[in-house]
Amino acid sequence: MLQIVEVLQLLGTDARSLRAIVGRSLAGLSDPWVRLPRAMALELFEHAERRTGDRLIGLHAGQQGKFHGPLAHLFASAPRLRPALELYGHFSRLAIDTSVVRLDVRGDTASLVISPGGGTPSANRHLMDYTLMASVRTCWRLLPPGSTLREIHVRHPGKHYGSEAERAFGCRVHFQKPDDRIVFPARDLDRPLRSANPLAGAQIEKALAALPPTGMHHPTFEGRVEQAARGLLVAGRHPDQAMVAKRLHVSVRSLQRRLEDEGTTFRTVRDGVLRALVEAQLWNPALSIKEIALGLGYADAAALSKAYRRWTGQPPTAFRDSVLSATVGRRVPAARRRAT
Repeated sequence: MLQIVEVLQLLGTDARSLRAIVGRSLAGLSDPWVRLPRAMALELFEHAERRTGDRLIGLHAGQQGKFHGPLAHLFASAPRLRPALELYGHFSRLAIDTSVVRLDVRGDTASLVISPGGGTPSANRHLMDYTLMASVRTCWRLLPPGSTLREIHVRHPGKHYGSEAERAFGCRVHFQKPDDRIVFPARDLDRPLRSANPLAGAQIEKALAALPPTGMHHPTFEGRVEQAARGLLVAGRHPDQAMVAKRLHVSVRSLQRRLEDEGTTFRTVRDGVLRALVEAQLWNPALSIKEIALGLGYADAAALSKAYRRWTGQPPTAFRDSVLSATVGRRVPAARRRAT
């Protein structure tokens, strides 16, 4: 939810009026248990159109949004486009509560079909423009050169667009179609992603599994604390005891006491979760230390580096050098290491 609010602010909609619509502080919108109701998303975009006068506010929001954090890293870590899109479909409702995403393959043509889950095409216009553009920017930028979209289908009319939509997507856009879809060659499904990293993907998928309804069922209290911490990290929030205790419906003192009964502490559990996620993502040279840090709720790369030194006695770049050297049989040149 926070991502949509932030980008609408960037496009000129004032924060106070957006806050009035969502009914909560903007800082609280990164909570991983907060899904954006479709009706609220529609209201946000309609309000932004009125305030800015931009009839294509959804399309422009999709172009301006920066998609980062563990969820985006999960897509980036898939070995090929097909599993990345399948993961996208599986977790699509983490953003919009009624959203449905599915992969449709027919002969040599594949489509990512996206449904808002209700409402008329005209009412959903901005939301679908935003979702389609966000999907293209999140998924297709990961493919190697030579991968192109064939066309975009949208259900709503195109009288306000002219050639703007085709310039934005870089392909033909067809309006008033039966559904909203991104159409591309089926052969691209088997193309490797430039940032493929199955180890990072496995760790981040564990974090996503901590979200309801699958979370909070671990047999040990330590395991439940791990799940809650991972769930908070999905949203880019650095988990503290108060946040985790609230998710588990216990007091901070009770959380501390129950962990002590199992022979551990909150800091030990949280640091174990953080280290696993950090090291999984360090295997991917396409992710900078800064990107990893911001995605896990650290203020900057320096804060993450300080924490990693406390855990291991070395900087995160040393771990990255060692694993990548072992993988390719030589050290990665400094020019290719994205340390900051």
